Amino acid sequence: MSANEQRRIAVRVGAGAMTGAVSGMVVNLAHGDLPEDPRAALTKVAQGEQWGLLHLGIIVTALLVLVALLGLSRAATGEAASVLSAGAAALALPGAAVAITVTAIDGFATKAMADAWAAGDAGTPFADAVVVETVQNALFYAEAAFFFGLPILLIGLAAQLPSANLPRRTGWLAVAGGGGALLFGASGLAGQPLPGLLFNGFAGLITGWALVAGIIMWRRTGSHAVQALLPMAT
Repeated sequence: MSANEQRRIAVRVGAGAMTGAVSGMVVNLAHGDLPEDPRAALTKVAQGEQWGLLHLGIIVTALLVLVALLGLSRAATGEAASVLSAGAAALALPGAAVAITVTAIDGFATKAMADAWAAGDAGTPFADAVVVETVQNALFYAEAAFFFGLPILLIGLAAQLPSANLPRRTGWLAVAGGGGALLFGASGLAGQPLPGLLFNGFAGLITGWALVAGIIMWRRTGSHAVQALLPMAT
């Protein structure tokens, strides 16, 4: 198999993962935002019968996003676009690790403590459950900034460069969504959190970009390997 054919397959797998990552919107909508009041938040977690299943879905989505970014980075041509895309792929690896960690904490550790607290287990003080939730929130801000934020922003910027071989016009959705997620995460880490509804909006932009760009790249790489990776400005 030629290097060009290997590259085409990698990009095609990434494109398929991009369209699959849209499932994240479904599981995140089902998850919803937790109330700001700690007791109300823990009560909601304790009452969530499918809480663990939802978070397994979110973990799968994070893995799809990772595969999508790694695959899409292989499509970039031109020195500047390649550097930006390689940076996005490099950041996506630790970003995915944070995303999986925060999801596991929220889906299983927080759930276990919330269940014990709701059941009146004296060995699980309310303060301990709040500490776990606080750690989870901090990691979520890091996930927003360095997984959904900066890597997506870099890919979007790379798409705007001449002969980048990435969907250009749809790339502005990645710039807006990724830049917004980066701002949201950085603000939270700086102790000045923005409303969670804003992150939902940024995630919506990223989802729209992933769906459209994924379809474009999937169709493009479905042809012969030599023509599959020709520059495009869609």
